[in-house]
Amino acid sequence: MRGFADELAAASGLTVAYLIDERGGTVETDRPKIRLTQELCESIGLFCPGDFAWRCGDYGFYLARRQFPEASFYWQIEFDVRFRGPGLAAFFAACARDQADLLAADFGIAKRDWWWRMFAQARDVVPYRAFFPVTRLSAHAVDNLLAKRVAHSRQWLRRNHWPNDEAFVATTLAADGRLDVRDLKEVWPNLYDAATFTFTQPIKGEDLEIMPINERLIMYHPVLFGQDFADKLARLKIQVAVESILLRVRRKVYSKIARLRRW
Repeated sequence: MRGFADELAAASGLTVAYLIDERGGTVETDRPKIRLTQELCESIGLFCPGDFAWRCGDYGFYLARRQFPEASFYWQIEFDVRFRGPGLAAFFAACARDQADLLAADFGIAKRDWWWRMFAQARDVVPYRAFFPVTRLSAHAVDNLLAKRVAHSRQWLRRNHWPNDEAFVATTLAADGRLDVRDLKEVWPNLYDAATFTFTQPIKGEDLEIMPINERLIMYHPVLFGQDFADKLARLKIQVAVESILLRVRRKVYSKIARLRRW
């Protein structure tokens, strides 16, 4: 992880801080850190369901905004992302020249078979989606998102159907109409595809490291090593089977709830 952080810092020229889950206690780090705890999130008005540290990746942006208020843009790059090939510094330079409020992978209207779509349904919005492992938000977008999350935190109906980070961020910013929201490929074409950047196809890190260097920059996810790779495969088998059953049931229920609530 340290080597990946060093690579990102060198290529981007930006301050790289770790977002650390400290719900179980203090963690020592070799870089600046942004502490993630339920107390800190609740102190800024955020509802914290039991799985918020996993479900609500956008909370890290709000905490980073408090810790680094002078920044104009904020990146969040997950630990299991890797870049291979030439041009990483050029990629970050191209993004720095771009003033988009949201840059993320797989940004677009959510299709009916996307698991999280139902959580973003409301009578006054079109549900959007994004894929969150590599995401950049403007300071203005972060402020707007926090205000909306806090407003949702006060609503019983919304708390009981709490959207995940990808559905919430994409839908909120797309619905705003005043913000520039785009896919990362619009800044750097061919950065990823369905084989290299996915949720359901983990990549063995040991194999990736010995692959020949690409002729172009490619973004990979999830890249896992050792037992983490095997554990991910096992979890995915269970998750896919369960979700295929629950999706059919929940879709009917949530479509009725969506007619009752506003975004």
